[in-house]
Amino acid sequence: EGMTVTIPHKTTVANLCDHLEQDAEFTQSVNWIKFDKDRKLIGNNFDGQGFVTGFLAQNFLIKNKKVCIFGAGGAAVSIAYSLVKQKIKSLIIINRNVDKANELMSKVTRLDKNLSVEVKTHKDNFLLNDSDIIINATSLGLHKNDRLPFDVSKTSPKAVIADIIMQPVETELLKQAKNLSRPVHYGKYMIESQIDLAGNFLDLW
Repeated sequence: EGMTVTIPHKTTVANLCDHLEQDAEFTQSVNWIKFDKDRKLIGNNFDGQGFVTGFLAQNFLIKNKKVCIFGAGGAAVSIAYSLVKQKIKSLIIINRNVDKANELMSKVTRLDKNLSVEVKTHKDNFLLNDSDIIINATSLGLHKNDRLPFDVSKTSPKAVIADIIMQPVETELLKQAKNLSRPVHYGKYMIESQIDLAGNFLDLW
């Protein structure tokens, strides 16, 4: 038997597991757990795999792309891990807390020593027009009066704008992106793609 784990318990539960699968080990957080036949608690994290699977299923490409991710928390770490495994060209991590962003950068660099990784904070001058994929992996957009994580008009016309927020389905960020004719990727795909992954993990099918 098993279950899903949500915020804010993902890290706490990871510490209680007897074994962490690769994604959970990297992120030190779990969103699915199960007992194996020896009653050992096994944890996994499908946020990153779910994002990548959903993204590719929408016929977007990841390999050799320049990616910019806003956020360095749980979901961002998981997504970064899965993106690096897909052989992206470069990664920019933009986060308010520079220590968290640097921590993610060192984790990602250990995964792929040749990957070009940069860290920026909101106060830095950074250019978005060189990125192929820009992901909002922060909670900005959950609430009506949230400010936007970035200015879509400063992105390349071909850049895919992705959000991991599921409610509302069409965040203000994605609305603006659509108005500017940018290809968009919805947060719901990250969760929908996890159903299959979790089903396999729990041996449901």
